[in-house]
Amino acid sequence: MAAPSLTDEKREQLIALLAAGTREGSIQRFWALVYRKRLASSTIAHWRKKAKPLIDERRKARIDEALNSGLALKTERIAALKEHAEQLAAIKFAVAKNGKLWNEKAWRETLADIAIEMGDRKPKDAPQEQTIKVYVGVDPDKV
Repeated sequence: MAAPSLTDEKREQLIALLAAGTREGSIQRFWALVYRKRLASSTIAHWRKKAKPLIDERRKARIDEALNSGLALKTERIAALKEHAEQLAAIKFAVAKNGKLWNEKAWRETLADIAIEMGDRKPKDAPQEQTIKVYVGVDPDKV
C-alpha cells in the first residue's frame, strides 16, 4: 500500500482552502510556494469529494460568522461612520491650497451616509416613487 500523500497538517490546510472557496489553480500555486511540491488535481478532487460534508459545514460557519460580526452588523457600520465623522469634524474647516473646504464636504457626506444607514433617508440611487393624482368624478379630457 502506498504511503499517504498528505500529512494531517497538509490535509487540514487543503480542506481549509477548499472550504474558503479557493479555486484549484490558486490552491496549486499556494502549494508550490509553501510546500515546494506540486499538488495533483486528482488529489484536490479526491479530498473535495471525501471531505464534502466537512467542507460544507465549514463554509456555512464561515458565512454565518461573516454575516454576524464586524461591519456586517448595522450598529458596527454606524459606529465606524460616527467615528469617521468625528475625526472629520475636528478638521472640517481646514482650508486647502485652492481655498476649498474638502473636509467639510467629506464630513457632510459621512453624515448623509449615517442617515442612510439608520434609515432616516433613502439613498440617491433608490427608485423614486411617483405620485399620480386621480380626480374622482371629473372627466379626464377636461382636466
